[in-house]
Amino acid sequence: MRVLFVHSESPLDPAAGGIGSYIRHRGYVLAEQGIASFWSDGARTAHFDPRNFCWVEGPNRLTTSSWRRRLGRYWLPWSPVWKWAIRMDIQVAEFADGVTALWPNRPPFAIGIQCHTDQFVRAFLNGEKQSGFRQTIGERLASRCLHRADGRLVVSSELLWLTSGYWRIQSDHFHVLPHAFHRAADPEINPFHKPQSPSEFLVAGNLEVFKGFDLIAKGFLQYRRQGGKGRLVVAGTTGWSDPNPRLQAMLRRPAVAALIQAEGPEVVRFLGRVPKKELAQHRGQSTALVIGSRFDAFPMVAGEAFLSGCPVILSNRTGWRSLAERFQAARLVDPYDADEWARAFRDMEQTEKRDSYRQGGDRLADWLTGKELAEATAGWYRRLAGQTRPREA
Repeated sequence: MRVLFVHSESPLDPAAGGIGSYIRHRGYVLAEQGIASFWSDGARTAHFDPRNFCWVEGPNRLTTSSWRRRLGRYWLPWSPVWKWAIRMDIQVAEFADGVTALWPNRPPFAIGIQCHTDQFVRAFLNGEKQSGFRQTIGERLASRCLHRADGRLVVSSELLWLTSGYWRIQSDHFHVLPHAFHRAADPEINPFHKPQSPSEFLVAGNLEVFKGFDLIAKGFLQYRRQGGKGRLVVAGTTGWSDPNPRLQAMLRRPAVAALIQAEGPEVVRFLGRVPKKELAQHRGQSTALVIGSRFDAFPMVAGEAFLSGCPVILSNRTGWRSLAERFQAARLVDPYDADEWARAFRDMEQTEKRDSYRQGGDRLADWLTGKELAEATAGWYRRLAGQTRPREA
């Protein structure tokens, strides 16, 4: 059986987190279940090599005229990846939610959609939702794609209700399954953890509004006012010199400005975009990884922290909540409660409490990389492949 992942983010991208990381782990998990994995962004290709047990970039690019690539964004049979998928005898093609390209009523393979947090929902969560012709057409196409797909996969019940409500699709039409991880997918993941003093709390990823960095900053200021000596370390952006307008808007938010004004700019250290090896070193030295999202589907950086033995302070508004509670794997916080943030930072500075959460994270990591979840993941694709329509002559 063969599965194709179609997305702009590549499993060969060395950056941590994101959909590229999700696809990378998928290749390893499915390979052990006898399923071959392929990837394409419409121009580049890659496949998972079971012999060398790694992702390998394809030797050739998918070449076609620029107008055909543009039209393929709206009608998949015009895209180069469609014919390539047929040549490769793909049984399941998986797209991310928000895809705006349609397909014929009888495609040659099953089409599944993995629901993360698409661009339309992200704009809504960031307070950026705009009206206009292009926005309206894009949302209608994305909604039609979700309705017409052979299967819709969501990673948590929290995301199920958001996606079901936003797109007005009855919840029974989704399958809920957490992401499976594989330890070999990231050779830089090292379970060694020895936090340094004074404390450093790691924030990894972008700083969009819904990621809640201003909520972290508000809680961190409370922690500092109560005598805390730690600082925040942010990976993924250079901070003040980053030209991203979303980031600059976040840094101008009152809670962030108040933290910097009260404690000085050195209280937040921006690392920029760092290689995975360097990020692993910071995880090993940090008191905890901090995720303060107003809402988040299932951030991959949390899973990678659990696999590396790094304790996690986790917003209770993410898709990780039920698993964190089940395995007692993270210090859960209400992201809007500054006093609770302050208590969480202090808790993680206590060796006994920090080790308790780390041990819970180890139990969760064993489940995320275990046989049960891997088989359930493979079962989803096999069931989806069973719905493949017979090809027309």
